[in-house]
Amino acid sequence: MADKIPVKPRILLVYDYFSPAFKAGGPIQSLVNLVQALHDKYEFYVLAGCYEYGENKPMPGIRVNEWNNWNGMCSVYYWMSSVMDIRNVRREIQSLKPDIVFINGIYSPYFNILPLYLMKGRARLVISARGMLHAGALSQKSFKKKLFLFLLEKLNLLQGVIFHATDEQESLFIKKQFGSSSHVTIAGNFPRKMFFKEPAEKQSGSLKMASIALISPMKNHLHVLEALLSVKGQVKYVIAGPVKDADYWKACCAVINSLPENIKVEYLGPVEPAKTTALIEDSDIIVLPSKSENFGHAILEALQVGRPVITTDQTPWKDLQISKAGFTLGLQDLTVHISKCLQYYTDLAGAAMQSESKNARSYAEQHIHFSELNGQYESLFGKPRHFLK
Repeated sequence: MADKIPVKPRILLVYDYFSPAFKAGGPIQSLVNLVQALHDKYEFYVLAGCYEYGENKPMPGIRVNEWNNWNGMCSVYYWMSSVMDIRNVRREIQSLKPDIVFINGIYSPYFNILPLYLMKGRARLVISARGMLHAGALSQKSFKKKLFLFLLEKLNLLQGVIFHATDEQESLFIKKQFGSSSHVTIAGNFPRKMFFKEPAEKQSGSLKMASIALISPMKNHLHVLEALLSVKGQVKYVIAGPVKDADYWKACCAVINSLPENIKVEYLGPVEPAKTTALIEDSDIIVLPSKSENFGHAILEALQVGRPVITTDQTPWKDLQISKAGFTLGLQDLTVHISKCLQYYTDLAGAAMQSESKNARSYAEQHIHFSELNGQYESLFGKPRHFLK
């Protein structure tokens, strides 16, 4: 009897960006965390663009239009994403013969529509909405998004597709858009593992706060800056993230220039994920009051480190104030409520701040269940095949 050969299901992950890219935000981190968590169960391949978000030349240190070994965990094909190379990409992904094609996002012709068209009937097709069907997300560049949604259905590319939602709310958004009979499987995002860091002794009347996010109306930096106009005390606000909307950032800068002397703002620009840990640890609180957030890696990372978070109920992180781990705010009168929260933390000191830090860590621990996540992805992808006859 011939020996049985262990075989892992072969999964092709598709998204416009992959590490070392990081400026496009959460979806990249979600995919990196997924590969790191499950590469021992699945054989991962990645089809991604060769550019960093907002740039027009290939990233340094990668080989373009060929397979690259990524940290011994997966192979990545960094595509120039041009019409001229479509034939080569079709050959590569069809010869790969993946069991599952996991398509991330909805509005990309090269990384959503094309792989759906090429692999229809050839593999199990999974589409991850990645928060792009949230009402807040749909309100941005709505005409373009409506056009893509129309094309997906008109070209009959969604027949037999499995949709991935990260929580029950996103499942409802998907069914609202594509019909109640849509096949949706819920599997949460794998978080990056962070360690608790005892905060420095805090004095009443001072606050160090930070935001780590793309600069766009979706992230509500302007509300935070306007809230700071009325805060009493010495406040340092550090903003990290690439500018996605130049006009919005211009409006933010106008408010920054009008802030009183007791409020200092520092803009760091894009910060690599490896360096965000130090930024979180050096802050008293993290502020991310997004209009829409599918997951919010920076929120959970801050909570794991032990930093209270101010966010909104349009993120998965609900009722932070009940756990005394921060504040989850509604979008109505957002500036006023952020200002009150910032004043609360500016006034907070000593043991009270230490207590909220520990509460933040406890809240994070209560919301991370790696064994449960493993089971969810087995349902999404199918259980690993241990032997092939």
